[in-house]
Amino acid sequence: MSFSPRVFANIKHAKDSEGEEAEQEYNENLLLTALTTFPETATDSLVEILPAGENLKQEAFDVCVDPLLGNGMVLIPQNCLGNAYQDSDVLKSDESDDDNAPLRPNKRLRLQSELKSLNGHTWKTNKNDILANKSFDSALQSLQPKCKGPAQTINNMLEIWSLLLDEQIIGQIVTCTNVAIKKQKFKTSGPRLIDAVELRAWIGLNYLCGIFRNAVHNGPLDELWSLELGNAIFRATMPLKRFEFILENLRFGEANSNESTEELYVVPNVWNKFLINCRSYYAPSGNCCVDEICMNFNRAKEKSPRLLIMCDVKTLYMCNGAFCKNEGYGERDVLRIVSDIKGTKRNVVLQPQLTSIDLAYKLGKIELSMIGIVPKVAKEIPPAFLASTTIDKLYAETVALSKSKKNLGILLHSRSLDKRIHIEHLYSLSCSACQNYRTSTALYSTIHATQPAENSWPVYFFQNILDYAIVNSWILFSLSTNGDSSMKQRDFQRHLGLYLTQQQLKRQLQSGRLALPQKVQISEVLGEPTDELFAKATEKTTKIKIDYIPIEKLKLPDSVKILPKNLQNRLRCRKCPSRKTKTRCQQCLTPLCQKHFVQRCRDCTGLRDLDAEKDTEEADHTNMSDSDGDLE
Repeated sequence: MSFSPRVFANIKHAKDSEGEEAEQEYNENLLLTALTTFPETATDSLVEILPAGENLKQEAFDVCVDPLLGNGMVLIPQNCLGNAYQDSDVLKSDESDDDNAPLRPNKRLRLQSELKSLNGHTWKTNKNDILANKSFDSALQSLQPKCKGPAQTINNMLEIWSLLLDEQIIGQIVTCTNVAIKKQKFKTSGPRLIDAVELRAWIGLNYLCGIFRNAVHNGPLDELWSLELGNAIFRATMPLKRFEFILENLRFGEANSNESTEELYVVPNVWNKFLINCRSYYAPSGNCCVDEICMNFNRAKEKSPRLLIMCDVKTLYMCNGAFCKNEGYGERDVLRIVSDIKGTKRNVVLQPQLTSIDLAYKLGKIELSMIGIVPKVAKEIPPAFLASTTIDKLYAETVALSKSKKNLGILLHSRSLDKRIHIEHLYSLSCSACQNYRTSTALYSTIHATQPAENSWPVYFFQNILDYAIVNSWILFSLSTNGDSSMKQRDFQRHLGLYLTQQQLKRQLQSGRLALPQKVQISEVLGEPTDELFAKATEKTTKIKIDYIPIEKLKLPDSVKILPKNLQNRLRCRKCPSRKTKTRCQQCLTPLCQKHFVQRCRDCTGLRDLDAEKDTEEADHTNMSDSDGDLE
């Protein structure tokens, strides 16, 4: 990448090839330590099942095995973000099961052993009447969020952001934008093309605009570039006209003649590459949420598009996503979105519009548990179950139905979940994870930075990608071993916006197109001393030669007559014969061009104003004649 070495001087690179034998021995000892701490009884709480060993950190770390990572036992920092919940919060307060309460031995009040739904699905009222087909035990509480690959040890927020919006994405946008600029016709030579440094600086200003213009009623954009109300970083990075020019000509792909006008410059390649990067550097916890979110579009005339995303409930990291502009999302899209975590025994929380019993069975086949709300009008729910006041749960081989005590609806969950987990409370904590992620991205959104035209749908999409990248990189930076988990989202976005503009500012400081006041302003923004700039400016002024007229030749003698400077015909200049001129010296009458001709006023040449003297003489003559008449 084209970043300066000074910015990335402190970046560390992972060395996976060193110390493999020592790491394997350490993992084996760690496994033995964890196994020796298991209690003998099965009625102990989950907090007692996974205690911290003597050699482990007692509060901040848990031991977990993640099949998605394939690296054995790892130490995961727990609850490093403020929106993570504790694993003990979803446990039941007592050890009693929520099965249907036993009734008195009365035949009339005896519960039915099974209920049938409208589509012929059979449910059991007692879990002992049916053998649970638990092919796996859910890893809901044993897996913790973790960075993968180089994101584990990076301590620079600019580098961790560049993992998501990498050089390939930036290069593609630069190439397509320059092609669009070259196709335009300008009256003059046309504006210069953009490069990766200027595009990153433009993105950095977008992030800073989201910080300073996140109010409901924002003023005009040019206020940020003004001296009275603006910020120096905007004026120093690029002019407002250049910022708006890049926005108008921003392109993300090559035009296709078979597509409509609005779809010419959509961002499918950029979106897909961004999703691949998001999936490559993060391993979610044992609990994920899948939901539809509304994209942050600044267009009230039409309905904003919706995305189907999967977020980690503990950190709100967007692990995967799918976009469909015209159609809704269904069972096939959910299976495609959770394909990265299949076989990892994680739990998936679904929204009511995505929940179905068929989907629950399909998720169970790929070793994923699920929790969701089934509509009461679903054909899989027996009518007798809804009307009954004594039956609270129904069981099948891999799934179960339970009535919500908070009137949430009918809960559908996998039987592979631990019986000590409070299903309804877990659903309440997890169901809004994707909406909370959307709120975080809209808090300091780059949509506030610009006001694109009506047909700039791809620009809105790209600004949403910028919002997703800033939130995901902030979470990665918080989870990194060399990162800062205490940094807030606003501070992270502000620092990243300044880092993105740093190289552009240094390049402008070295160019000769800017005046001294602008260079001083850039130096103050970068925190560099300004003494060298003033020294260079003083040195240049001393080298400039200025022609001057001696004082003794400034005034002309009274005997010298000055004639008009204009000639009737064009004559060749005596100093440079290649040029013709209509001016001449007013004293020696030599033809001279404007390069060798020097003009002076009457006061400097010592000439008298003849017209003024003539008026004075006439006035004196009139006064004298009047006085003679009075004497007579």
